[in-house]
Amino acid sequence: MGNCSSLRERRKRSDELMGQKLCAMESDDPTHEGIKTVPVQLLSSGDLEELVRRDRKFDLLVVGLQEVPRLNVRQMLQATLEETHSLLGEATMKSLQLFLFGNKNTEPYLRDIKVDKHAVGGLGGLIGRKKGAVAIYINFSGIRMVFISCHLSAHAHKVEERNSQCKHISHSIFSIDQNPCPRPCHLTVWLGDLNYRIEGISNQPARSLIRKNLHSVLTGKDQLLQEAERGEVFNGYCEGTISFKPTYKYDVGSSDYDTSHKIRVPSWTDRILFKVENHKSIQAVLSTYESIDDINSSDHKPVKAHLCLKDGHSEYETEDIDCAIALSLSEEENRKGKDVDNGSYLEEDEHLARALQESLNVESPPRQNDRIHEPHIYDPLPFFFPSRTRRCAGCNGEIGNGRYLSCMGALWHPECFRCHACNKPISDYEFSMYGNHPYHKSCYKDRYHPKCDVCKQFIPTNSNGLIEYRAHPFWLQKYCPSHESDGTPRCCSCERMEPRDAIYITLDDGRKLCLECLDSSIMDTNECQPLYLDIREFYEGLNMKLNQQIPLLLVERQALNEAMVGEKNGHHHLPETRGLCLSEEQIVSSISRRPRIRGNRIIEMITEPFRLIRQCEVTAILILYGLPRLLTGSILAHEMMHAWLRLNGYRTLPPEVEEGICQVLAHMWLESELMSGSGSSSSSTSASSSSSTSSKKGKRSEFEKKFGEFFKHQIESDSSTAYGEGFRAGNEAVNKYGLRSTLDHIRLTGSFPY
Repeated sequence: MGNCSSLRERRKRSDELMGQKLCAMESDDPTHEGIKTVPVQLLSSGDLEELVRRDRKFDLLVVGLQEVPRLNVRQMLQATLEETHSLLGEATMKSLQLFLFGNKNTEPYLRDIKVDKHAVGGLGGLIGRKKGAVAIYINFSGIRMVFISCHLSAHAHKVEERNSQCKHISHSIFSIDQNPCPRPCHLTVWLGDLNYRIEGISNQPARSLIRKNLHSVLTGKDQLLQEAERGEVFNGYCEGTISFKPTYKYDVGSSDYDTSHKIRVPSWTDRILFKVENHKSIQAVLSTYESIDDINSSDHKPVKAHLCLKDGHSEYETEDIDCAIALSLSEEENRKGKDVDNGSYLEEDEHLARALQESLNVESPPRQNDRIHEPHIYDPLPFFFPSRTRRCAGCNGEIGNGRYLSCMGALWHPECFRCHACNKPISDYEFSMYGNHPYHKSCYKDRYHPKCDVCKQFIPTNSNGLIEYRAHPFWLQKYCPSHESDGTPRCCSCERMEPRDAIYITLDDGRKLCLECLDSSIMDTNECQPLYLDIREFYEGLNMKLNQQIPLLLVERQALNEAMVGEKNGHHHLPETRGLCLSEEQIVSSISRRPRIRGNRIIEMITEPFRLIRQCEVTAILILYGLPRLLTGSILAHEMMHAWLRLNGYRTLPPEVEEGICQVLAHMWLESELMSGSGSSSSSTSASSSSSTSSKKGKRSEFEKKFGEFFKHQIESDSSTAYGEGFRAGNEAVNKYGLRSTLDHIRLTGSFPY
């Protein structure tokens, strides 16, 4: 008799848990006659038609309004519903309004109706937008119901104030001393702007989840559900599964979330909750719970629910329960006389207990967090929904009185509920979902959980249970946030994080260089001269010949910084300057011979001093050593434009104009290099760079093309005012008027033409 006792204990524990927590619920029952409830903020006649224009096969319609001017709302509703429904009752308090409509044929079933209201704010009613609640009690065909439309305190930090208001309203509405209901109600429905918010996640991540239709993840951050789980409010109440997007706050007249200076985090402030007191005599089936996204006249989206009331347990369910218990007894008898391992006995007992509990309770999928579902671990609802024909969603076969699973909104034979990846049954208590397919947690992780491109491990979740990673905007490299501060090397030219097993070179100034960038890097002044000649030819092709012979020197970072300090003019791209056009006389330390590489470090760096003599407006161009050819060339093209401007009398230009047009020329040179696919035939004289495709005429490697696109991306996406915004304004002007006309306009006005 062990199994029978265990099953009865499980049922007893289920009964004890009934009504203790706010539970999510849904039903697959088709829409039929029942109660329709709608909480709304600020509406027009068109909105009212949108609210009720669809199927009107409901006996009662409850419309709760918050922050709505009284005006002629009742007349508008009556005009909209005049063909099918009549007004049974209304309760109003300032901008809070509640209307109850009944089918034209409902009057014989109406036995009693009362209204009440209770204020909890609004400076004692001195202002129009008072917080509180209005309520209507109705006895409809022997079913006693209370509908409460409320508007609670705003702002995310006022959780305890909202909790207190809920309790105060519950104890005050239809109190014994004022306007009592004759007997306890079968059904209580709360609807309105409860103002509970989403907290524990910032605005942008929340909106990103909503854009990706992953807003169900945010229910774990919902204050109302958190407070209900703690037992602070709405004990015993139920709510439909929140499958719609947060209903607040929108820009009025649109479906865009708040773009004002406050930029509020989207939240489910508008809710409908219900509670059934006597589950043996009344069952409630929620067939619809959704928001109405087509209404844009408010900063809220209205929410509606369709609730159907039914009689208590049917004879068929009683037979189901008896059959399930008989089955457990039969299986116990078959075990007698057999040597059964105690562990498997207890496991079988647990499965049978769970099967009976599930046959008595049809629950909605539990709240989601990171797409993880728990089909077996749940709080039972305070009532269950009868189903005469149960069919497996996997094989479409009939489910008898044996065991079955209830998950993903459907019923399954245990052997039919299978992982979409390995096609093996899912018997774990937890499973994951992607799209509409279930997975073992391990299969889901192997297939969809992102891996770090640096440490090659699965990217961990953060304190909020969300997968958080960093991604390069161009290379799309994903990596753990911790690698930004744990000393993981990043290439100084391509900006990629280096994987743990990658080989990279450390330059003498501490910069890290990946092997791909090292392959085409330019390391000394002599090595850079052919590239310098190429860019001079590029300028001549634009009819912008430089008549002066300007020295070009490749230097270390320290020498570049010292020269920048000694230069009186010019604008520098911080945090790191990689090129400089000098106008002052200085002594600069130049790299005269390519350094050697030992292990992963640069050694034997040989430099020599170079005296700069002012013979014209430009004394020299300095470029940081160790950068790939295409990056070195774009920097050189930029600095050469500075030289051209000074040599041709363009003086005292605004930073965004001078730096912008120089970036335009650097961008144009990169485009010409990528289109031609050729470089200088003698751009490198060292053996280590002789294998580089950038040092030869002919087609570039795909990787070097990718490098070129990245360097162009850097110029295009620069966020600084002088370099970024200046480039975009200059590039637009050159595309529209041509380079020569743009330069002529700059000479005359000191600005870009528009």
